[in-house]
Amino acid sequence: MKCDELINPHGMRVTLCPYGARITGISVPFARDNRQMVLGYPEAEAYEDDVYYMGATVGRVANRIRNGRFELNGRTHKLSVNEGNHCLHGGTHGISQRNWQRGEATTSEVNYHYTSPAGEGGFPGCAHIQVKYQLTQNNALIVTLMARVSEACPVSLTNHSYFNLGCESVRQLSLRVAGNEYLVVDKDNVANGKTDCLSNLGQVHSVNATQLALVNEGNGLDHCILLPQEDSTEWLPWAATLEAATNGVAMHVYTDQPALQVYSSAGLGHPFTPFSAVCLEAQGINNSINLSGFCSTIVQPDRPYKRQIAFAFNHCR
Repeated sequence: MKCDELINPHGMRVTLCPYGARITGISVPFARDNRQMVLGYPEAEAYEDDVYYMGATVGRVANRIRNGRFELNGRTHKLSVNEGNHCLHGGTHGISQRNWQRGEATTSEVNYHYTSPAGEGGFPGCAHIQVKYQLTQNNALIVTLMARVSEACPVSLTNHSYFNLGCESVRQLSLRVAGNEYLVVDKDNVANGKTDCLSNLGQVHSVNATQLALVNEGNGLDHCILLPQEDSTEWLPWAATLEAATNGVAMHVYTDQPALQVYSSAGLGHPFTPFSAVCLEAQGINNSINLSGFCSTIVQPDRPYKRQIAFAFNHCR
């Protein structure tokens, strides 16, 4: 499998592969000890057997859809289910498990394309999906997620990288988020339409509502945090900051997505270990296709989907 590499003048490197349009490595030159910022497999071919969405672009709809079904324009659509009775990250064979086509590529930008045929995973219409990765001179990796559809259908894409910032455990990381509310979920981790304040998770999980600890009594975090939807004078609104003080690295997440799924990797297994990294998945609302009062994920043929996520790295003391 041929991989791609982005590099900037400061020596920051990003490696990518077309299977699932994945991030397979992020290396920063200013880290104190370990320069590798994400988990990954040593060989590119191993991603074809990956079950953790390691670094992948996920969809058509990231996160969960209750009972793998939804109604749209008077029709009930039944989806592929892969987490109990529910559809997670697009179902059994989502876009994370497809070979994407490589488009234009330079040392600072790579484009991947995938066409999801009508009915794939149970989703209506054909979806032409594109992911563009750009590495800036300011040590930011910009991920632009785009989709055009042939008929109305839900689309919510994200990147599923596991960030450890060069550390061995999430216990060595600290996290701040922009939002102060999260979606309440049922026993299957599917949103039920209710929200609650982060401060009510308990002091172990939150300090001043937005300073989140990443591990609590062995359960960790797998929470969909609502991001402020206010007009921002910034290029992209700030969503979160992850820091590894021992390795001297901070990562700032910026996005125009409405939510951030924070997952502290309790479910990781061989060849990885639980709680060894954290996913910061900027995305649409968990199960929003079956809820009212939240940002819609429905995309129309005359209104293409486009969202951006930026992961910006810098030295911290």
